[in-house]
Amino acid sequence: MSPQTPSVQLTPGRRWAVTAGLLLCLFLAALEATVVSTAMPTVVASLGPLPVTLQAIQVVAARRSRVMQEFEERRRLGAGDVLTVENLARAASVRAALISIPSVTVVGSPATGYRIYLPSPSLGERGLCVAALYIDGLRAEYDELQAFRAQDLVGIEVYVRASTVPARFQPFEGGCGVVLVWTKYLR
Repeated sequence: MSPQTPSVQLTPGRRWAVTAGLLLCLFLAALEATVVSTAMPTVVASLGPLPVTLQAIQVVAARRSRVMQEFEERRRLGAGDVLTVENLARAASVRAALISIPSVTVVGSPATGYRIYLPSPSLGERGLCVAALYIDGLRAEYDELQAFRAQDLVGIEVYVRASTVPARFQPFEGGCGVVLVWTKYLR
């Protein structure tokens, strides 16, 4: 058996009172909505905005390329020798900056051109090999490096052993290391 709900019988007087109460509630709700919607702009205008004083802030954003983010990550990890823009600003030339790295030997002059030599594990204790050079991530010849001043650069990375070179700059020839040069002109 299903439960039955009790039925409520309203007398005609009670039915009238319930109907009148519902109508009165609807009337008051409509009246309230009308009064409030009409009066709200006046109330807001008389109150006015609340005075709030905020401290001035300056937002400075610099977009860093993915390549420079990778440079900063490698610098933080310390896998190779790194010269930052601060180190390069103190250097008289790119050659002088490179000479400041202990494992680097620079042979030649700016007038005749120079090469960067790194210790070669395969040639023994005193053996040197010519480092592969990349400028802004692209393989470069040493005469291209002559065109830059130290102030044109934002970083130099030197990886003596091929095993420490980042994967995308692994040299194809020999086991010599790599020199990565990053310029301010990189986008």
